[in-house]
Amino acid sequence: MRIWVKDKAKGALGLLLGCALLCASCGTGPEDIDVSHLELDFKIKRFEQALFQLSTDSVEHQIQELEKEYGEFFTFFAAGSINIGRRDNPSFSTSLMGFVKDAQINDVLSEVNTVFDNVDALEADLKDAFKHYMYYFPGQPVPQIVTYISGFNSSLMATDKALGVGLDMYLGESCKYYQMLTLPQYKIQNMVPEMIVSNCMRGWLTSEMVMDDEHSSLLEQMIYQGKVLYYLDHVIPNEEDRYKIGFTADQLLWCNRNEEEMWKHLVDEKLLYTTDFTKIIKYVGEAPFTVGFPDGSPGRTGWWLGWQIVKAFMENNEALSLAELMQMKDAEYILRNSKYKPNR
Repeated sequence: MRIWVKDKAKGALGLLLGCALLCASCGTGPEDIDVSHLELDFKIKRFEQALFQLSTDSVEHQIQELEKEYGEFFTFFAAGSINIGRRDNPSFSTSLMGFVKDAQINDVLSEVNTVFDNVDALEADLKDAFKHYMYYFPGQPVPQIVTYISGFNSSLMATDKALGVGLDMYLGESCKYYQMLTLPQYKIQNMVPEMIVSNCMRGWLTSEMVMDDEHSSLLEQMIYQGKVLYYLDHVIPNEEDRYKIGFTADQLLWCNRNEEEMWKHLVDEKLLYTTDFTKIIKYVGEAPFTVGFPDGSPGRTGWWLGWQIVKAFMENNEALSLAELMQMKDAEYILRNSKYKPNR
């Protein structure tokens, strides 16, 4: 019979003691990396502000100016985010102006302007994160960050040179629109400004490091997500873990308390090497909880376990760089050489 830990006070104390021991035994870590010497010209561009200044008097000329200024991002936004097609669509201008003049969208714009009236702090945090990215991945391009309003269709949008942030998807848990859209709480809890930096850094990496969801095993998906989370440990070293993975503090504590039992479940049920999507999705899909686990579990527990495995692997392979880890494809090799032993 498995014993899933439920004592929150005991779990929290154990976690705090573990953190204290870890800090006492460690030397330098990702948070000690100095990136102040790295030069980066970085500025957030507010596409939504330019878009909502369009007027019907000279719309064609203004659209040409937007295309010139925002390039491929403008094409992606129109076709992929607000679904009005490409520029050669005969009704393109009319459809775009319909979006710009829509009363509800303008109400959303007002809320966005209230929550994000000033993006200086966000810009500073993203600049620091991308400086860390440059440190670990020298020579790799840094995207232009562009904000936009998606009509609640997308939170991120990546092109070759730009990374778009749908600000209407980060208005905070109390946002009235999320309630009107009847979004579930497990999604709303992550629709907060504090998630933007981690989501941007994840989004830019995964736009290049694409996962083959159709043919991969559960272990491969766990290790993939574990690598992404380990990367976030390094490029946003001072960020709270809950924002890296999108869990509440209680959900993180639950995972720490039940790490061994979660791992035993996957091993005993012979799930690590399954390629059955209906089984895999239970452990890596976005959900309010993990099916088959007791109350208190978050969804995507496979991500969290993959994170622990990758951390163990890197602790046992200190000569490997972060860039080298990202290039590794053999999930079985990473598991075997991690010598992973889950904590109780």
